[in-house]
Amino acid sequence: MLWLLAFVAQAAQVLLQVEPERLMEGQSGRVRLVVVENTAGRGTLRLSQVPVLPHEDGLSVGFEGQSSEFRVVNGQISQLLSFTYRLTAVREGDWRLGPVDVRLDSGSKVSTKAITIKVSPRSATQQDRPEVVATGAFDVEEAYEGQVVLYEYRLESTNPEARAEWQFPTFEGLRLPQEGQPEQRSFLIEDPEGSIFVSEGALPLIASGTGTREHPPAIAKVQTPIGPQRRLLFRRVRTDPWATRPASLTVRPLPKPPPDFSGLVGDFDVRSKVDRTQAVVGQSIGWTVQITGNGSLEGYTLPPYEVPGASVYDTDAYVVAKVQDGAYTSAATFTRALVPTQPGQWSPPAPTLVTFSPSQAAFVTHELSIPSIEVRPGREGAGEVTSFAPEASPDLELASIDMAPRPILRSGRANAWRLTGWLPLALGITALPGLLLWFREGVTGFAAWWEKRREVVIVERTAIEVLASAPREMEARQAAYEAALRIAIDAHPEDEELQGLFQTFLRARFGDGSVSRDLEDRIERAIRNREAP
Repeated sequence: MLWLLAFVAQAAQVLLQVEPERLMEGQSGRVRLVVVENTAGRGTLRLSQVPVLPHEDGLSVGFEGQSSEFRVVNGQISQLLSFTYRLTAVREGDWRLGPVDVRLDSGSKVSTKAITIKVSPRSATQQDRPEVVATGAFDVEEAYEGQVVLYEYRLESTNPEARAEWQFPTFEGLRLPQEGQPEQRSFLIEDPEGSIFVSEGALPLIASGTGTREHPPAIAKVQTPIGPQRRLLFRRVRTDPWATRPASLTVRPLPKPPPDFSGLVGDFDVRSKVDRTQAVVGQSIGWTVQITGNGSLEGYTLPPYEVPGASVYDTDAYVVAKVQDGAYTSAATFTRALVPTQPGQWSPPAPTLVTFSPSQAAFVTHELSIPSIEVRPGREGAGEVTSFAPEASPDLELASIDMAPRPILRSGRANAWRLTGWLPLALGITALPGLLLWFREGVTGFAAWWEKRREVVIVERTAIEVLASAPREMEARQAAYEAALRIAIDAHPEDEELQGLFQTFLRARFGDGSVSRDLEDRIERAIRNREAP
């Protein structure tokens, strides 16, 4: 989220994020408002009041909480103030949320853009929806060679405890960019008939092969916990694969490019600026070129620039990319040093950058303008070296310093304590906290392994086998009957008779401490009836 701060000024920034931007009537999601400011020389970021989120009548917004944290961005410490809101869809339609104006204690104001929330009617109840719905498609049907496209995927589950792991096919004719990791997020949609788990994301791909291709489906491995949660034991998980539909994409070749085509495909904004318009001969002038857009900038460097009246040196280059809020955005900053070599009014010619715009289906020429610079003559000197060190005393002669070697001490005793005997003790004291931590982790790990081993042994045996091996001793026998009931309930979680027997058994075991033979017979009959072949 904060990657774009590398290309903005040090003033405060405000970001608005909604999960999700599509809801049905009555459903609720979350809104996050983040205020970011570089803290260098500004103290702690504070707001006099919680920001208000303007919204249209089809939405309802309620404040839930706030938090604060610090992050290092480009080697500088930035503070983040996060505000969380609950967003509820009231009725069908497209409704605007924002723009949001945030006033800082310093008196300055920062603002966000508005976001459109799409609210659809309730076309189905929770009972009518399938348990899992997996979808996957490209964000466009047609693209140009070299263009970045997004493969958008989404999974909805009526089980709020479900989790998903995505596996993508090999997309022929497409490749991953070097910059820009896939975006993936998971969240819950609160619905009046039950929460819905959502896992969605966008995978950036560069179109490298032309033609129309139908790509295989993506697979979502949905992990769903089953059975009751048992203390100190691992919960059983069911894994089911769900496939999306195949996705089709047509990639068109680029038109014949001009000779100075840069190879960049996308809609870009190019800016050029210098840090001064007055200089002396030999003084460095910083020249910065910033490129932002929705295309890949990987491997791109500015072309050589030679101009009379100055020397040009490349100093730094920085390229980043990000998939955020369903869009691919890249940014690059190139810095050069312009060093004038002769005085006068220097007006360097503006170089150009040619890109291909998919939205315009045409090549676009960007001009990197450089303003006219007044160059004054440099100062002439006699080549004297100025020293800022204190003047040495004339009485201090190098020859007067006694450089003779000191005599070797052959006898006597040093005044310092010998530490050799204390060194093992000091090392032991230093290592003691680490050894204690290691011992605790070992004990904890062994306990977890033992509990897992116990569960595996119990799960691998059937309830009938556990009853058959029940010992005569009362406490061990009751433990065996409890284990058999738990195994049977895990296999039949909706069985009301088993649930009732289990509760009766627990009351008898932990109430008066004895389980009657009649209750044991009822448990045995219920388990054998359900596990009989």
